[in-house]
Amino acid sequence: MNKTATISAVVCVLFCSTVKYLHAVEPDSTIVIGFKSSGYVYWENFRLWKSDYSGTSDKVSKSGGDISEGDWFNSVLGGFVLENTMSEHLTTRVALEASFNRPFPETNNEVSRVTRFNTYVHEAKALYSFRDQLKFPTQVEVGYFLYDYNPDQQNLGEYLFRSKIYPLNLFTNFELPQDRLLGIRVGTSWMPNFHQDLLLTSEYKYAPKSDYTLSYVASYSMGKVLTLGAGASCEHCLAVKPSLESPKNENNMYVTVPAQNFKDSAGVTHKVNAADGLPGLVKNDTNYSYQSNPVTLSRDFYPQLQVDTGYYTFQGIALMGRFSFDPKALFGSSRGFGRQDLKLYGETAILGLKDYPFYYSSLKQRIPWMLGFNLPAFNYIDVVSLEVEYCSNPFPNDWQRSLREGLPIPGGLGFIPGTYVDPATHSDYVYSPWKWSVYLRKQVAHGLYISTQIAHDHLRLPNVDGFTYEELLKDRSQWWGILRVTASY
Repeated sequence: MNKTATISAVVCVLFCSTVKYLHAVEPDSTIVIGFKSSGYVYWENFRLWKSDYSGTSDKVSKSGGDISEGDWFNSVLGGFVLENTMSEHLTTRVALEASFNRPFPETNNEVSRVTRFNTYVHEAKALYSFRDQLKFPTQVEVGYFLYDYNPDQQNLGEYLFRSKIYPLNLFTNFELPQDRLLGIRVGTSWMPNFHQDLLLTSEYKYAPKSDYTLSYVASYSMGKVLTLGAGASCEHCLAVKPSLESPKNENNMYVTVPAQNFKDSAGVTHKVNAADGLPGLVKNDTNYSYQSNPVTLSRDFYPQLQVDTGYYTFQGIALMGRFSFDPKALFGSSRGFGRQDLKLYGETAILGLKDYPFYYSSLKQRIPWMLGFNLPAFNYIDVVSLEVEYCSNPFPNDWQRSLREGLPIPGGLGFIPGTYVDPATHSDYVYSPWKWSVYLRKQVAHGLYISTQIAHDHLRLPNVDGFTYEELLKDRSQWWGILRVTASY
């Protein structure tokens, strides 16, 4: 906790040093006080050319009942937004959405064939702008709000808030490459090309619920050519119930055996090398254990052996870095090119600085990166984006166990570590580390848009229980496509 408090204090001091005193300013007569409404509706049709979902196993299926091929789905969503400019400084915004869709997958169960309806809050926030009251422009945003620190990416990336660190989970959501945060954001700028945000957010989606995360995000633009960004997040650093951060549960335990010499009960000297991992897997090595039950053939550590135990935790530090390069400004004239054409952008992150045995033993396996490029469309199409991502995380991208059991470990309820490490069955759990996405968007009239995407990404779809925990595109041969028409006013 001392380390967490130190990090939090440093971030706050650096941020607050940019905020200066209040001073009197003249009212801004150009701001219109009152209510303003807007809305939108979209219809989408999408097809899973090939996907893999069981709901009970994280294994990769190449054939069989878990494979869905050629399935078509559609859904409709409508949104209504009400904004109230209460003064020249204060604005409130509430956005409600309602949708209906057919659950995935369709089975012989009649529940899976019934159209499901859903209504929820998309945004509910207040924004206070100090405008010229402070030396530097400053905003305070509080409530339930959308946050997007990387406006260039269309699908992959946005790791700092959309991802989880322990367990490592990556997410994507078509045309929502950002996250909804619950908390407070204070944003300010030292200079016209530099912006920084300090965020204190409360966890509402994943376990442990209601914990607070402190984050800092900054970006700097060098003219119109290059933008650099960076961020850090101390996840679950302010725990509401500390006992939930690292549950003292046998299923959440790991062991560390230092190199040593010891004598067993028969007086035989054993020399063992250092080892670590899950207790059951380390016990399988007869150098460290003996058969304690001749009936069940279960094994236990030698009583004379020094064995240190530890427990996985939800708490950790995440770091992010990104760039965006737009060469059009170097040409002297961008005539003919679209505003998004020729942009090259990328992002990487370290999702959890600290290593732990077995599940989180290698830092490089917790470093996803993505790279994107916008092809020239010459204003015929607004955006044509190609994106690719790589992450060598060897464990299933499934957050079911972390939510249902409250444990910071990966996999679903049917994930068996012993089967995972067995050479004969390990390949069943090897997901494709590469992801890709092709996205197009065109405004065909005022307020009318058509967008489409084909991708091998981290797709999850609503099922009869509400959502799928595991990603549906595990093998590189699996992909999907979607077409959406959006009308807004």
